[in-house]
Amino acid sequence: MTEYIVRRLLLGLPTLVLVLFATFLVIRMAPGDVVELILAENPYADEEDRAALEEQLGLDKPFATQFVDYSLNVLQGDLGKSPWTGAPVTEELKNRLPVTFEFGLYSILISLAIALPIGILSAIRQDTSADYIARSFAILALSIPYFFTATLLVVFPIMWFGWSPPLLYVKWSQGPVSHLWYFFWPALLLGVNLSGTVMRLTRTQMLEVLRQDYIRTAWAK
Repeated sequence: MTEYIVRRLLLGLPTLVLVLFATFLVIRMAPGDVVELILAENPYADEEDRAALEEQLGLDKPFATQFVDYSLNVLQGDLGKSPWTGAPVTEELKNRLPVTFEFGLYSILISLAIALPIGILSAIRQDTSADYIARSFAILALSIPYFFTATLLVVFPIMWFGWSPPLLYVKWSQGPVSHLWYFFWPALLLGVNLSGTVMRLTRTQMLEVLRQDYIRTAWAK
């Protein structure tokens, strides 16, 4: 068992190196220059400021040295600092991940609340008008990108009713109702998008179960 674990770890090392190199390469190939981005806030910056900033960020080193430094820092949990806030990236992630997880949880709950009953109904009423409507809803939910519907949700209510969903994040401690209301609309949009996949899976599994012998026997009785 120990030999197997060691072998798997050794085989995982090339994969880890490739992933690190791919992420490093994507960052380097991204359009724009981080030095120019930071110096844009200072209209009086000159070449000396640029050289000093490149040295501070390690961009004056050879490509291979930059990759080694990047890999060692990542393996140690040091993701650097944000060029916008100047704060460590790990701290930025700590502040944002809880909100992201909460948003994902609400989206999943909404998708299950929509998809499970519709998927079960679609399977029970197979090849009826209810089934056709449910399957059409699933295809529509999968086809329309949620970022497109999110844009419509923001633009159209403002144009027609002078109203928009809440755009400023409210902490739970500042008001539970406002906090949940802030999450409701984006979670609803993503939940509807996810419900298409969940509904189709639910329908497929329900149909398989309904065709089992013990189910047919129960219906016959």
